[in-house]
Amino acid sequence: MNATSLSTQYEGIINFIFKVLEDDDYHSRKQAMDIYITLHMEKIFEIDLNLTKILKKKITEQPKNFLEILFSFGNHLMTNPGLNFNFKQSLVLIAKSFFEKNMEYINSSETLVIKIYGLILNFFPIEYYNTPTNFLNYKQNFQLLTTNQTQNTTNQISNLNEFRKNNCVSFEIEGLYKTYIKVIYNTSHRKALLKHILKLLNNGQLQLDKIENSIANKKETQLKSISSKDSDRLNSKQINAIIISLIEFSEHNCDLFELMFSNFQEISQTLFAFLISSVNSFRMLMNRVLINFSYFIPSWRTQLLTLILNLTSVSHAEVASLKNVIIFLYNI
Repeated sequence: MNATSLSTQYEGIINFIFKVLEDDDYHSRKQAMDIYITLHMEKIFEIDLNLTKILKKKITEQPKNFLEILFSFGNHLMTNPGLNFNFKQSLVLIAKSFFEKNMEYINSSETLVIKIYGLILNFFPIEYYNTPTNFLNYKQNFQLLTTNQTQNTTNQISNLNEFRKNNCVSFEIEGLYKTYIKVIYNTSHRKALLKHILKLLNNGQLQLDKIENSIANKKETQLKSISSKDSDRLNSKQINAIIISLIEFSEHNCDLFELMFSNFQEISQTLFAFLISSVNSFRMLMNRVLINFSYFIPSWRTQLLTLILNLTSVSHAEVASLKNVIIFLYNI
């Protein structure tokens, strides 16, 4: 088929590919993903990126360039919770591939880097279900999710298959954020994005109590109203995504933290609010950041090791216990 015939048959081709993306056979899904990516990377369709157009785009219009496709996927994930699991996973994998194949354009502007991150944050939030809070078992639990084991190994997971089904998409979205940060190869852009992420976290603290109360009381409607009243306010799912981004920086770009902060105290106030949060995933994610700091930044180890040792023993305790750890740290 030539470019003209492909354009006229676009809807039928995409509908067929999307149907295959729901197939239980991984190899079939992989072939469908490769075809979809190839169609767009060969620039058969429009490739110019206009962020304003994307934000104002009518739902009835067919997405053509890679950012339009990315946020069309995000809209699918956010508004259709009943989507086939294989289809959800395929959409995220395609989005990751588009980032990798458009590195040069993404790195063309610091402003663009930050704008794209903000759009990902709005369209690809991360929500965990029944996630164990003991960060020492995090990798073990992750491996359990990606194998065929069915044995129940923790009291918190009553149905491992359901846990795997619900959380694997979140773990794939974690990879989307990590991929985005990895493709930003310009050091100045990475530093600017890290500053932006820390600013978002700091601003998010203002909404933390409301988020905690909403989750603790299972008032999802209240949580939605909090995030919808002001577009600058963050909800718990977005903060999970921001902390995942921070983890990626702490694992592979710890030198940026040392350049931006002369000591641990300068960054600690931003991090501590999430360490004592009643939201399980906040604590688990921020603990992973601290582990990376202790490993990659030797000058911060003295202050960090005491904190981490205390957190390992109280990781399943109530928030009040974690507050006592903070009080202890401020008095040593």
